[in-house]
Amino acid sequence: MKKFDTLTFSASDTNETISKKIADRVKEVSLKEITEELSKEFVFQEDAIKSLYAGCATNKNIILFGPGGFSKSVITKAFLEFYGIPTHYKIGHSESTTEDLLGIPNISKLINENKLETAFENSMFSKPGMN
Repeated sequence: MKKFDTLTFSASDTNETISKKIADRVKEVSLKEITEELSKEFVFQEDAIKSLYAGCATNKNIILFGPGGFSKSVITKAFLEFYGIPTHYKIGHSESTTEDLLGIPNISKLINENKLETAFENSMFSKPGMN
């Protein structure tokens, strides 16, 4: 099976170009081939693989849900590593806040303009790659 180098995203890449790079990379291997490859390590995960493939190939959001210990994170990591897609991890828990994901409020706007706005540049979602 083909081995991919890690995709690189320059500071000038837009979300559109990054999404296209990811989609193009994923489409280089068919769903059948990636399912066969990952099934060597994971059993009964065909639905998760199909969801990851479809989401990455079409630039859609992906939510894998279920009880802890069912390999959602591990199979996602293996899928993205296979394709060389950079990832950023944020572990959530019951005490997680909106700011943990989206960044802290822009305090100067809040004080000067009485307007609540998130400083998105501090967000984990402002980093290019898969989050």
